[in-house]
Amino acid sequence: MPRNLLLSAFLTLCAVLFSGCGSTPLSTPPPTFPSLTGNWQIQTNSTATGILPQPGLLWTGNLLQTGSEISGTFLFSDVRNPANPCVPFRTLVTFSGTVSSAGSVHLISPLGGGTATIVFPVPTAESPISVATITITGGTCALTVTSSLATLIPDMTGTYTGSVNVTSLATNAVSTGNLTLILAQSSSPNSQGQFPMTGSLTLTPNCSATSSLTGTAGGVGFQVVAPDPSNPASFDLTLVGTTDPAETALPTSIAGSFVTGPCSLNSFQGTLTKQ
Repeated sequence: MPRNLLLSAFLTLCAVLFSGCGSTPLSTPPPTFPSLTGNWQIQTNSTATGILPQPGLLWTGNLLQTGSEISGTFLFSDVRNPANPCVPFRTLVTFSGTVSSAGSVHLISPLGGGTATIVFPVPTAESPISVATITITGGTCALTVTSSLATLIPDMTGTYTGSVNVTSLATNAVSTGNLTLILAQSSSPNSQGQFPMTGSLTLTPNCSATSSLTGTAGGVGFQVVAPDPSNPASFDLTLVGTTDPAETALPTSIAGSFVTGPCSLNSFQGTLTKQ
């Protein structure tokens, strides 16, 4: 075979095989996926201006993303009719699903003998709250809704300060106090998809109480308590709060009450700002 024909055949083979022969193989870069791992709240009957639980269906828990695959563990509550929910309050449910390279999330979960399907775009820094479509086919919770929200809640770790109204449960007298709340949220959820928290609370000048806290966060809400050292079955303090992920300062609405200690029989409520 003439030399030029042999060279031509060699180059043709290299082009077909895209390997060796001094050529760089052609490849398609793998798609990139926005991170969805973290603390989530998904709910019906809500608008993008309000993410506190409304009368509807509520999921709070953890999503874990590996590549395009998603899994999750959530607590589900039907708060449309608490006296007659479609499944027991805070039912444990598991999700599986995918996220596309275009940023579309598709989740499915068994629920009440049927199947829940939730679809929403990945939240962004500009739009932290996504409008979702939820369909539940069959079972005791069957419905289709489009006025739903899916929100990735920022880590609540930080220091929060603000003034609160303190009410004496003995006299009903109301005074103003200064409250500092320090929270540390675990990055690893528990078996129910909720995120363990520790922290401390200081209230002045009313009764100058400082308490060590432990509890969990799920969705926008959290609950922490201060155990009574003399009675592990009771609490010195119970505190519940909610955060708003749409606000850059992450304001936190709180309400709590002291049972024992220097602030016993006092309750408090107010709004704190993350420092």
